[in-house]
Amino acid sequence: MTALPDRTQLQASVEALRRDRGAALLAGKPFDDRALEAAESKLEALDDAEAEQGRRQIALARAAEDERRAGVRETIAALDAKRLEALKEAEIATKRLAAALEEHATLAKQIRFSAMSLGLPPLAVLEPREIDVRLSRLFAAVIMPGDWRWGVLERNSLPDGLDGDWAERERKATADAIAELH
Repeated sequence: MTALPDRTQLQASVEALRRDRGAALLAGKPFDDRALEAAESKLEALDDAEAEQGRRQIALARAAEDERRAGVRETIAALDAKRLEALKEAEIATKRLAAALEEHATLAKQIRFSAMSLGLPPLAVLEPREIDVRLSRLFAAVIMPGDWRWGVLERNSLPDGLDGDWAERERKATADAIAELH
């Protein structure tokens, strides 16, 4: 970009030429307006150049903002795709969890009925309600660490120490009852 002339110098030149024209008119002398017109023309050209420079800067700023906004939109689209993929993974994992818990419940039921076929009293620790309470606490401890809410689920009175191996916790909870069957 070409360097623009100094505005102060051009304005001073125009003012000096106007003073000279006024002095010539007062003195009754002729004045050649071409120098003044040329200086005023340069000043007008500087006005035009500065205005164009401002428009270009605005256009560059708009282009940069448009580019930034397009980048943010791309980021949002990428994040949204990842978010939906994470939800799909959660759905698959939840369905696997539900199937595994259903299998667990079926096997517990088979153990209860097998124990009763031996003439033993029903195993309370393998009753569906007992199992549901134990496993729901384990599940809540995983999805809601700390003491807080998640949607319609609430974790407000879970005992501490629910982390760790679920199968090992369940083995410990049912070990005495199962041992009686051997």
